[in-house]
Amino acid sequence: MLTHKKQSYLTKVRQELGLPALNWKQELELEQYRYFDKIIERYVKTVNYMWYFKNVAFYDNVSKITYYFPRLILTRKNLYFLKMKTLIAPVITTMTAPVWEQNKTLITSPVVTQQFMINRMMTLINANQFLRTATINLVVINSKLPFTVTDALNYDHIQIINQQQYHWSDIIKHIEKNDDLTEDLLADETILMLHHLFGVHSHRHNYRLQKQSLFCLYHYI
Repeated sequence: MLTHKKQSYLTKVRQELGLPALNWKQELELEQYRYFDKIIERYVKTVNYMWYFKNVAFYDNVSKITYYFPRLILTRKNLYFLKMKTLIAPVITTMTAPVWEQNKTLITSPVVTQQFMINRMMTLINANQFLRTATINLVVINSKLPFTVTDALNYDHIQIINQQQYHWSDIIKHIEKNDDLTEDLLADETILMLHHLFGVHSHRHNYRLQKQSLFCLYHYI
């Protein structure tokens, strides 16, 4: 978790940017991916069109910022950035809202945060051209309470799943169904390049970064 000094610094930065104060306890709570990990890691061993990467981090030497992605799923048609968020109260929001309100407190939108990092990472690896239409921002909401996005149909590249309504294996089915609706295949050279790139940048050591500077980016937006 962030130290009090870092929290104070980030609070000051958000104030200077005109952003509201956040509930740090809710913001810094780590999400649990182990149930999904167990299912999908077993599944990818049985197919030849899907690859799974954990704790992928890219460091931008220019901006001095680390772009961190908890889970990536690469198929022959799309690249999915999967992020999970647990909610403890009902939420009504839009895709572009930078913060969500729950229990009269504000949390940073995982949708906007991850899309910002996706855009920056694509530029960093110079992959905008061949991945522009194949990049999916997939946010899994873990909430037993109502969660509503009023403009969800307007963003094909952003997909939100409420995990409480499905089994973890249904997320794999959702990905395969989405791939079935995608006509274009990624080039073999692209798949090989991405597989190597994510393999290099996916490491258990990156998990430790999540508790340090990675949250700095999370709270600038």
